[in-house]
Amino acid sequence: MKTRGCAVVEIALETQTPSRHLLRTGRYTVGSAESTDLQVRCSGVSRRHLQIDVLADGGALITDLDSSNGTRLGRRRVSQLAIVEPTRLRIGEATLTIHPDSDQLGVIGLPPGSWEGKPSRSSAEPSAATDMPQLGWAIIGGLESSLARLAQGESPSAVVAEALGRWRLILDADALRVRHRHDRHLLAAVGDHAQAADQSITLPCAHWQLEIEGLGDPLHHNLQLALTVGLAALTGGSNPPAAPEPAASPAAALPAAVVSSAPAMREVYGLAARVAKGAVSVLICGESGSGKELLANWIHQQSPRHQGPFLAINCAALPAELLEAEIFGIERGVATGVDARAGLLERARGGTVFLDELGDMALPTQAKILRALESASIYRVGGSRAIALDVRFVAATHRQLEQRINQGEFRLDLYHRLAAVELRLPPLRQRRVDIPLLAIHFLAEELTKLQRRSPGITDAALAQLCRYQWPGNVRELRNEMARAALLLQPHQPLDREHLSERIAGSSEGPIDLSLQAALDRAEAEAFAIALAAAGDDHGAAMALLKVSRSSYFRRLRSVREVADSDASSAAADEHCPR
Repeated sequence: MKTRGCAVVEIALETQTPSRHLLRTGRYTVGSAESTDLQVRCSGVSRRHLQIDVLADGGALITDLDSSNGTRLGRRRVSQLAIVEPTRLRIGEATLTIHPDSDQLGVIGLPPGSWEGKPSRSSAEPSAATDMPQLGWAIIGGLESSLARLAQGESPSAVVAEALGRWRLILDADALRVRHRHDRHLLAAVGDHAQAADQSITLPCAHWQLEIEGLGDPLHHNLQLALTVGLAALTGGSNPPAAPEPAASPAAALPAAVVSSAPAMREVYGLAARVAKGAVSVLICGESGSGKELLANWIHQQSPRHQGPFLAINCAALPAELLEAEIFGIERGVATGVDARAGLLERARGGTVFLDELGDMALPTQAKILRALESASIYRVGGSRAIALDVRFVAATHRQLEQRINQGEFRLDLYHRLAAVELRLPPLRQRRVDIPLLAIHFLAEELTKLQRRSPGITDAALAQLCRYQWPGNVRELRNEMARAALLLQPHQPLDREHLSERIAGSSEGPIDLSLQAALDRAEAEAFAIALAAAGDDHGAAMALLKVSRSSYFRRLRSVREVADSDASSAAADEHCPR
């Protein structure tokens, strides 16, 4: 597999925790000045102290930039040094350890254009391209156009074949194909499968599997993850329809802010696209931070009312008296110093009104909303003149309305009026396939705002993000990436140390994202379920698992050995002195 040259640079200061930076092919300056690529602020370091050239074919070239105190290898002062193995240099009070031709950090890269700041070098010099795309992002980065083509009714075989062609170039493989895991039906294939393969690998995903032949190098687990995400997105986790209806999954119309390859999200937006064309009220249910207002706004933009206003109000943010005046308006003289003003329902004429946190609306206000819906007219607070109502209602709540109805805290008749169509957004923990995509997307956005550079996210940090339950959903993940971006130094990947304590401090530790670890976990779970269902009857468990006797006992032994190993490791960790 063709890869670009890269180097890991560790900077150690006596008073600080060592930092690690990933540099790709290009030229970098190190010094105390803020304009340098790697800033080292300590005594004895010149403003522009040394230069590091990371070579595409491996190795690095170190050049001292006439610094005052010099660049030292041991006790020797060097002006220029070519290195092909880990080398420790001294500049002032700082120690630089350079690992050429190395990506020890296991970084998943960011999308193109993640940083658009001013270049720190002339265009004639080698581009640092630092922190531009890596292979993992290149694989999943083209999914949007593929999903759009599927939504437009194009043959799944043609769309998957086009994606395989891109992946083949990225992986520098001889051939790729996607087969059904059970009946071996070939969905798509590219390349020369007759050619002798240096390496071959099979990645399973739901009903399908991706077969790769002729890899020059082993497939890094970051790429395995990206390929699995891509295959899941293209096949929808199951058998793709022979000819999908264009309206069934309007991925092409998804707003740019919706970054998802989860089938559940495509299903929600597909239904929303059809609902948007009508005039019925819509109720969006979902946990806080799951994107309810974003979906509501998107429904408005896809509706015949898209040229009218989209006005939102949070029903939990105002007391009942103020909420009523905000929704219906108020007449002059109702209270001392009060002027007449139009309410939300008047100002939204011809458009859409979004009632956020509907479940927290007071009962008296619910009654007036119901009356407005039934009569198609409203009255301002303190007014006697009927005002025609011309709005579409879209409401949202994170509460269980059925429970509040049973408790007498929400009107059943209003629920039926507003929930002509009910859409449910899945929480982030139920679509974990989106966590890597969203984390990369949000980090890239924040780095662009801050004009900062980072090569991406380490696999250790990504594993921890995927383990976390995300009670605040997408909003919490966005805020976490915004916080982490502020902590990153130039060319430093986001690692576990940059995550909030509630995320990075999990006592369970990060999960292993490698394919083998995922298969081991799935196999252990399958055996546990089968044995429990069969009452520890091995014969019945074999039948449930559909495996032969010899295969059953061989794999059961392997599962138990892994479980015993994990238990021993956990016990050792528990008794390890802190």
